[in-house]
Amino acid sequence: TNTDWHLAGPGPTFAGRDVFGPAAAHLCAGVPLGELGEAIDPFTLVPGIVPLSRVEGGAVEAEVLWVDRFGNAQLNVGPEEIEAMGSPVTLRVGDRARTANRVTTYSDLGPGQVGLVVDSYGLLAVALDRRSAADELALAPGNPVRIEPSEA
Repeated sequence: TNTDWHLAGPGPTFAGRDVFGPAAAHLCAGVPLGELGEAIDPFTLVPGIVPLSRVEGGAVEAEVLWVDRFGNAQLNVGPEEIEAMGSPVTLRVGDRARTANRVTTYSDLGPGQVGLVVDSYGLLAVALDRRSAADELALAPGNPVRIEPSEA
């Protein structure tokens, strides 16, 4: 909270560059932690709550966390959670089922093919190449998605 340790002209959106980065550098240079700001009671902090996926009947019950501007639907599932299922898998959204291939890049998907891509957060995202998976599958934040081994 001590602005003496922030960048002189902080930007409007990203505290990581303007506040946290300089604070970390000053700590590494030997500035005592107490000089960077007021002590905070840890019991007043509210953690970011991310819904956890769960395994049920050999399938993973997931949830859409958000949809990015390209229409990729971020799930609350790490790739290791479905590793044993192999590829492809079946995605169930409501009463609809679609086959999805686990791919490394969006361009690995063929036209209209649904995929699961490990995104920059290390989680799985439902994606289409050059199209909106959210529009195609009617996905929105909070929607449940069931991932199960494919019969194919």
